[in-house]
Amino acid sequence: MSLRKDSILRKHMVIAAFGFLLFYVAGSASAAQAAYPPLGIVSVSFTGLSCYLIYPGLYPQAVTISQDTTLRLSIRRTLTDQAKFLDSMG
Repeated sequence: MSLRKDSILRKHMVIAAFGFLLFYVAGSASAAQAAYPPLGIVSVSFTGLSCYLIYPGLYPQAVTISQDTTLRLSIRRTLTDQAKFLDSMG
């Protein structure tokens, strides 16, 4: 399944991806780990921004997916196909 470049769902997914990326960077550093330039404090300060980006990225995705029946059926079909593949591997 692919999304068009001008799709609103794709834009929300990109926003959420940036939020998760910033959250990972902010969570992996602490203020005590940094050297003299207080770069750890800057990294930790991105936690609020990353949480702010995750929420407006994930919530509209859930709303859009719940309203689009063809997208829901496509996701369901993909998940059942993958479950059958994993079942055959086991």
